[in-house]
Amino acid sequence: MRTSRAIFRTLSIVGLGVLPALLEWGINAAPMDGVLQDAAIGVAYSVVIGGLGWTILPRTVGRILKLPKFRRWTTLIALITAMAAIGGLIALLALTAFHVVPLRLYWHIYFMSMRVTIVLTMIFTLSATFHGILMARLNRATAELKERELAEERLRQAATEARLSSLESRIHPHFLFNTLNSISALIRENPAEAERMVERLAALLRFSLDSSGERLVPLSRELAIVRSYLEIEKVRFGDRLTYRIEADPLLNSLEVPPLSVQTLVENSVKFAVSPRREGAEIIVRAMLRDGKHAIDVIDNGPGFSLADVKAGHGLDLLQSRLEAQFGDKSALEFGHNADLTRVTVLI
Repeated sequence: MRTSRAIFRTLSIVGLGVLPALLEWGINAAPMDGVLQDAAIGVAYSVVIGGLGWTILPRTVGRILKLPKFRRWTTLIALITAMAAIGGLIALLALTAFHVVPLRLYWHIYFMSMRVTIVLTMIFTLSATFHGILMARLNRATAELKERELAEERLRQAATEARLSSLESRIHPHFLFNTLNSISALIRENPAEAERMVERLAALLRFSLDSSGERLVPLSRELAIVRSYLEIEKVRFGDRLTYRIEADPLLNSLEVPPLSVQTLVENSVKFAVSPRREGAEIIVRAMLRDGKHAIDVIDNGPGFSLADVKAGHGLDLLQSRLEAQFGDKSALEFGHNADLTRVTVLI
């Protein structure tokens, strides 16, 4: 990139030096010898003055632009005039040394050329300066925009993290409350089973604590917790609760929010098993469907109305967690017919 810019800059300087000679040759049909001499003088002036400009201006323009408005422009014009005058002297000395310009005509050519040299140097230097100022402002605005976008992204991420933390802190006590109720109902009736339930609860709590700092867990771990939960509830409901877990092994590593499938199973226990004497069967199924990862929780209970879903609990909470974690790349679907109720997580 830097090499290409240097080549472009050099060609531009040489082209500007040759241009006046070519114009005179085209307009006045000047002799070729005079055209070549004028071209040599123009190139020498352009190279020397251009070199001075590219060396001096980047180091000085920044400080000049900080001066008061009147001093700013007078200083800049004086600097450009000085560069043109000094550059002309150096260029003519080089041309005299190579016998392109006779020594006796040195000062004559110098003063004759200064009028055009100062005007052209002023035009091109001010144009380059304005271009540099505009580019600097553009780069500054672009950098500020990127910084603002990064800041907004950090804020959105922080908000999402806070939202997820809030949701998880609310779901864990809710889950613990239901599980402890199940254990308390069995302590007097069947202490041995209650003891086994305590062991399963310990496993559930360990998972809950271990996953508290995790946004996602493998589906295989989630289904293991679902199985422990259903075993606890099966002790409570006996033959009223039967269940099956069917999962495609290819989905074992699929990452899901902790306790997400457990929330759906808990919902089935609440609406299908608990209120009915005959209980219900719960089927947990994970598979690929139409190119998406689908996790179904199906029961043969009477179903439920979405109006029964309380804000901030159960399915509403799970929907909020999925939205916060995956955005529009996930969905929570509900289906019901005469025999089956199905809730599906699609990722």
